[in-house]
Amino acid sequence: MSDETNTTKNYNQDVEQDLNMVAYMFAGLAMMLNIRLSYSAAPFALLRFKLPENLFSVFVRTTSSALELWCLPSMLLGNVMEQVYNHTQNTTKPHTANLKTAASDMLTDAGTLHNNASLLEGAAKGTSVHDEEALKQKAGTDNEKDSPGTLRYLAKKLYEAANDLHNAMASGAAGKQEAQQLANEIGQEEGPDGKLRHALAKLAGGTGQAGAVTGAYSQVQSKFQQVERQQTTYKSKGKQTLYKAVVEAWNAFKNVYNADLKRLAEALRDAVGESDEAELRKALKDLNNNGGDDKATEVIQKYNDVADKYKAVKALETTYKAITGIKSQYEGVESKFTELQTKYSKAIYQYKWHLLTMPSIITNWLNFLTFVILFIVYISGGDQGSVTGYYWVMAISGFVFGINMVLVYAVDYRYLPYYIAGENSFPIVTSAILYFTTSIFGNRRKYNSDYLVVLIDISISIAIALVAAILWTKAFWEYRAPKADRDSPKAEVISPALLVLVGMGLVYSIYPGIAPGMIVPFYLIDKIEMVLLILTTFPPLIFAFTTKYAPNWSPKTKFLLTTFSFGGWKEYEDNGKVYGWLWHFFDILAPLQIILAVIFIYSIHYRDSSISRSIVNQPKMSTFLTIIFYMCHEIMLATGFPGLVCNSGVTWVLLPTQWVGALLMVFLAFYSIGYITEYKRHDPSEWPTDGMTWWNSVCYWLKMASKITNKNFKQLFTTDLRRGLIICHKEIKFPIHTNIN
Repeated sequence: MSDETNTTKNYNQDVEQDLNMVAYMFAGLAMMLNIRLSYSAAPFALLRFKLPENLFSVFVRTTSSALELWCLPSMLLGNVMEQVYNHTQNTTKPHTANLKTAASDMLTDAGTLHNNASLLEGAAKGTSVHDEEALKQKAGTDNEKDSPGTLRYLAKKLYEAANDLHNAMASGAAGKQEAQQLANEIGQEEGPDGKLRHALAKLAGGTGQAGAVTGAYSQVQSKFQQVERQQTTYKSKGKQTLYKAVVEAWNAFKNVYNADLKRLAEALRDAVGESDEAELRKALKDLNNNGGDDKATEVIQKYNDVADKYKAVKALETTYKAITGIKSQYEGVESKFTELQTKYSKAIYQYKWHLLTMPSIITNWLNFLTFVILFIVYISGGDQGSVTGYYWVMAISGFVFGINMVLVYAVDYRYLPYYIAGENSFPIVTSAILYFTTSIFGNRRKYNSDYLVVLIDISISIAIALVAAILWTKAFWEYRAPKADRDSPKAEVISPALLVLVGMGLVYSIYPGIAPGMIVPFYLIDKIEMVLLILTTFPPLIFAFTTKYAPNWSPKTKFLLTTFSFGGWKEYEDNGKVYGWLWHFFDILAPLQIILAVIFIYSIHYRDSSISRSIVNQPKMSTFLTIIFYMCHEIMLATGFPGLVCNSGVTWVLLPTQWVGALLMVFLAFYSIGYITEYKRHDPSEWPTDGMTWWNSVCYWLKMASKITNKNFKQLFTTDLRRGLIICHKEIKFPIHTNIN
């Protein structure tokens, strides 16, 4: 599609707001609370439903797997919705009705913009770029000479930059003389005869001086070109920043010197057109009267032409505002175009609002509703509770979680680090809840502690989810989020993509069923949870802080206006070199997590090995390795997702990678259930793989785990979870926590 008919080319999004940042953090926190209830609260829920402690690993994997599995189809649905938007946002048809609704108001604004542009054109002087009247107006009066944007002010800044470069160079060094000659040709003050600044001052106060200004400009241009030829020298001497300041000052002066203020305003006026000319006003009139897709396309094309003409005027904003005689006329143009652009952007945004933003508001409220239903189900069912109802509500919350997460990502990717920070702040919140709850109600002789811990968890989850839904609705009800920029992935995106895939895919195949569930005593599991609940808060919060206050130290890196893109995980320039490739050091976490997973599995199979003896039933070592394993997961996600954004992975990589990671996470977790179940069926003294080769042993466990996994898939639609768990309990003959030393 050509730029002329691109609907979002001149779409104007709202600026980033603190409310949106807070809304994203609460959205991340609220969506992770059901994960908390399926994992961290599992030991208490297990006892509340009067189930044997030996079923902990199976119970936690059963409930959490239901949540994780049902999030997959909803994540896929969210991905489809986001991709539909990405591939249709720049076509006319989805926007025709909204543009037609806005056409009448836009037509009024366009008429006023036409009049204001005419006034600006009339106030700008001169018949050509460099004639005396035009140059005199741009030079500025004595009252305007210190106003940014006038030629006299810009000449002064150019002199200062050239003089700073000259003074910074060592005596006799190459490049020093060239900088001095440039500064001399500009003039230190406006007094010395024959210099540029003097010629500009004389032009402002008299007539017949245009020739002197153009002649002086030519001399300065020649001296600047000599400075340009010394660029390599300045860079080698560490004066690159001072040289860049000279270049920027020269470009600023040159752009105003060569600008035709009158013709720019005239071009804008003509692009808007009279009501009967074939320009924007007529196109809006036709669309308002009897328009269809063809008329809407014409409006988009004419609006883009007007916007391009306005951008040319806007580029000289400081000059227009510095000149007293045209300042008010420019401000009239600016305010009216802003109103026109706002109405156009609101009309264009309606498509994204209905397809992505409004559904995200609904799913945030559904997230709140699932916790309310979970509360009702949890307190019902008498002494043993309704474990099947609890299970199914968790499964439903997984479906809501999946689509909600994808839609929240899709609304405004700029806030992704804050979402991840909120997502990972839930551990410290829930650990505080758990600490105070167990401190107050932990006496099992006095209180029904297991029942109360989960009940309080659910109650607080309801409150947090309600706040999150209110904040999200308030923040994005009228907020115009960014359009989807079609980017092309860079090679550097491979690294964060792998971090996300490994970080998401592997974690729940091991945690918590195998580590810590099968290598430490049951009573230590909640203590390990407490440690992790606190530690996992820090990586995303640190990265969220750096994203806002020190973006060059964030895995998202800084958004550079010079290239209109993020710096990325490579070396880039931002007032000096930034070594963004440093984030690739986190790649080591992926193989580290894989190695730890292998060690855990090895330890429970080769129980007489020195590795196993140093880990299994050794609280310090098993706790340390479990924490390292889980922290690899947290850090990889905290760096990986922002890394996908900054390495041009938003359009094609981010959400598909997230979905594949979730797919791996769910299916590996299901195999983990099958593996754990099969493992617990056997007496260590009569091990089924004794005498087998390593390869045959691996094949045996994979085969048996697959059989149980396939059976478990069928049981996802159970109507009596308690019965299934009790049967599983009878099949588990041998507890894991056997002292092997």
